[in-house]
Amino acid sequence: MELQKIYLERKIDAVLIEWSKEKQRKTLLLRGARQVGKSYAVRNLAKTFKYFVEVNFDDEKSLHRIFEEDNTPQEICEQLAFYYRTPVVAGETLVFFDEIQACLPA
Repeated sequence: MELQKIYLERKIDAVLIEWSKEKQRKTLLLRGARQVGKSYAVRNLAKTFKYFVEVNFDDEKSLHRIFEEDNTPQEICEQLAFYYRTPVVAGETLVFFDEIQACLPA
């Protein structure tokens, strides 16, 4: 018997949805205590986007090189799209950098 995961709504969810609806979205940085559901909330938000790319810098150390080189944001998006085999399209793709502190150049 498979247990179904139930999403526990958080106050941050409304803020994330409002951010996602902005015409000229800027980079969003979520800060807070460990293990409170920040990443989980972003993954839930991703359901509202056509595409989702999650880069976990703890798990994907090979991706650090993309940020250590002198790449433009466009080149970074192209390389991430190739690596994850997911289009990175403005307005349609949520790109989530998790554990970004593990990659200082990022």
